[in-house]
Amino acid sequence: MPKFDFFHIIGYPRAARKTGDPKAHVAGIIAEAERQRHACRHVPSPMKPIRLFGGSPSEAAAEAIAQADHARDAIGRKVRIDAIVMFAAVASYPKQTSSVVSRDHGGRRRIVDPAFLAWKEAALKWAQKQFGSALKSAVLHLDEEYPHIHFFIVPPLLEGRLRHDLIHCGRAAIVAAREKSVVAGAPAPGSDRESKRAERLAYCTAMSGLLDDYHDAVGSRFGHERYGPRRRRRTREVHLTTRRLERERDKAIMDAKRRLQNRLIELRNEDEARLAAREAEAAEEFHRARRYRASMDAELAAQRSRGDNAEAALADALAILEAHGLSPSVVPRSCG
Repeated sequence: MPKFDFFHIIGYPRAARKTGDPKAHVAGIIAEAERQRHACRHVPSPMKPIRLFGGSPSEAAAEAIAQADHARDAIGRKVRIDAIVMFAAVASYPKQTSSVVSRDHGGRRRIVDPAFLAWKEAALKWAQKQFGSALKSAVLHLDEEYPHIHFFIVPPLLEGRLRHDLIHCGRAAIVAAREKSVVAGAPAPGSDRESKRAERLAYCTAMSGLLDDYHDAVGSRFGHERYGPRRRRRTREVHLTTRRLERERDKAIMDAKRRLQNRLIELRNEDEARLAAREAEAAEEFHRARRYRASMDAELAAQRSRGDNAEAALADALAILEAHGLSPSVVPRSCG
């Protein structure tokens, strides 16, 4: 299982560019985030996202589109339909969802990884600090291989212009590079190879700094690594082999946990069976004592009954003797 940070941010227009991904537009990313039926075919069992912050993704998109309809570009024209009007960022937790979430008997999801809960709060706190009031929505997905959070950021509209540079450090770095170029008396920004190279370098440096900041504030707290296999120059074969071995290791750990849980259940059942046997034995002993007492009571009653009968017979004999004028004292003793 990979243990490195994953965070990226992408800008989306109102309509996809003709030469780009036809789904790479605001409505497309919103539909995927909200798990609309036509937009999540890559997810085997789609589940409703969990809202963590702000309004829904659709509400964030509506705000972005509404202000883009009134925005103007640098020379006063309406913003192009394929110009970026909203940013979407993703932060992923580097542990498989199956080890983070379980289901109870009612089928409800239950998070069983305390570190994930802490990571979720740390990632959200970092995003709020990074994007400020431009962060309009954050939702959590727990239905793919790795848990992840979608952040939706709407650039502010100031003096009729969408200010990407105020929320996107890479865009801000490009603006700063262009201003520096103008001050130095260089050709118009982006008009020559050197200025383009400088802007690209500034952009990459700023975005690398963003990932460093995310790692320092979030990933490093949970033992996640800053760089993935690409920075380590792993070949694809090595990377795939590593992933396979990590999955096998994770499966072995899960199997061991499952066996341990099953053994604990067996031991608990054995304890319950022994307790039930002892209870049954005690109950049998109790019933045996009751039966013995009942038999003793019956014997005592029989003895009392025999004593009563003997007394009655003696009384009858005395009555007969008295009737014949005989006294018990003169009755001859039987020989014997």
